[in-house]
Amino acid sequence: MHNKRISIVGYEEHIKLLKRAEAELMKVIIPGYDYDLVTSGALKRLRLSYDKTTLYVVIDYSGSDPGCNFCRFINWQVWKKILEDAETRLKTAGFDRVVFIDWSTNAVIEYHKEGQPSSA
Repeated sequence: MHNKRISIVGYEEHIKLLKRAEAELMKVIIPGYDYDLVTSGALKRLRLSYDKTTLYVVIDYSGSDPGCNFCRFINWQVWKKILEDAETRLKTAGFDRVVFIDWSTNAVIEYHKEGQPSSA
């Protein structure tokens, strides 16, 4: 019985941290639109590691036209800015490590400029 109470307390803390992350991501506005990452539907899932040191942010940014290289370039430049803003907000909110995952491929999204540390 005592172990069950401990796990419930851990669960409540886990949910509280995920809600804090979601609230921060609602402040990240997509440039050129009046939508944030959450409202736009780009945020698909949030996962927190068991030790609560890593936040996994699963996003869907597949909206670019795959036949248009220039569109993909512009789209990628915008997404780099969005991800940098999101990471800054989440780290300021107390998350030690933030990893962005592509919804369609499950791959870690590498978006830092050359010479900057990667979040993955």
